[in-house]
Amino acid sequence: TIGGGEIRIDAEEIHHTGEMRADGDQGGKIELNAATQHLAGEVTATGEAGDGGALAVNAHTLRVDEAPLDVSGVDAGGRMALNAESVLVSGALAAAAEEGDGGLTAIRAGALRLDDAQLDVSGLSAGGRIALGAVASLGLTAPGVPEGSSAEDRSPAPMPDTPPAPAPGEVILTNSTVSSRSRRGEGGDLILTGDHISLSDNSTLTATGASGGGAILVGGDWQGQGNLPQATTVTIDDSVTLDASATAQGDGGTIVAWSDITNA
Repeated sequence: TIGGGEIRIDAEEIHHTGEMRADGDQGGKIELNAATQHLAGEVTATGEAGDGGALAVNAHTLRVDEAPLDVSGVDAGGRMALNAESVLVSGALAAAAEEGDGGLTAIRAGALRLDDAQLDVSGLSAGGRIALGAVASLGLTAPGVPEGSSAEDRSPAPMPDTPPAPAPGEVILTNSTVSSRSRRGEGGDLILTGDHISLSDNSTLTATGASGGGAILVGGDWQGQGNLPQATTVTIDDSVTLDASATAQGDGGTIVAWSDITNA
């Protein structure tokens, strides 16, 4: 078995337009640490005969365009974690599995926008998990910023042609697909948390499974119970689709859209 290697980059800025690969029979590991990151080229740590690899991105400002970030595998999807104060995704993020369980994609941001994005953690035997969360202030120390300097002190000029950034605590999905499907087993989990959540412009959240539906939780858990943070507002327009169906047999899953204006 030949595993993918390891790539780590520590810098003040990363502007990537080429190919960055840690693919192998077992996926490798990639870690990117920089205050400002614009990822417009392929970043992959796929498992071509086994499990997908791991990708961690830590930034203050992160933009992902078009070319995919991919930690998919054959036996199991890998793990992807994006952490930044401001995140804009207009590309494809994948942690899917051809034969096993889907993997994990987690985005933890101060403010998060998905615009024409495609996120997929589907798997043959079971769907994986996607967790999208926005907290008004993460208090992150931006990578690449020397001690004694704030991230704001070192932030460069804004990236060109950047769509409007969401406000702190906002999760915005426009014309995006978020999928955790299973062709044989149960659908996975799609969890969206933030102070203000907006889904619009034909966005689709899918957690379907052949033997049972998964869970789609937007703004909180069932009737506000459990430990998930509760949103203040959740807005879903009439073009949006949320689907946690059982496609062949078994029970449908759970869909929750929860907000509590008293949190304001």
